[in-house]
Amino acid sequence: MQATIAIGMRCWSETASPTDERSPNAAEPVRAPEDLDRWVNMWVAVKDGKVITAAYNSHDLVRQVIEMGPNATGAVAQFVPKRTDAVVIGVG
Repeated sequence: MQATIAIGMRCWSETASPTDERSPNAAEPVRAPEDLDRWVNMWVAVKDGKVITAAYNSHDLVRQVIEMGPNATGAVAQFVPKRTDAVVIGVG
């Protein structure tokens, strides 16, 4: 069985072809769950705006998502940092 999980906001489909109308930089927005504060310092898998599983490291999170099988297809993985007033701007 093969599982696909997106890390961050980008997930490449294995079935996408170079002739697809979407650019390689296009990404579908992912609705963030409102209760992420309870998952601080953890990796979470989010699907349909809900956390479906969480772990303290990405290795365990991926294992859990694979164990969930088809129910986890389309989930997006993200790390939940502690909320701060710091601003980070990425250029590149």
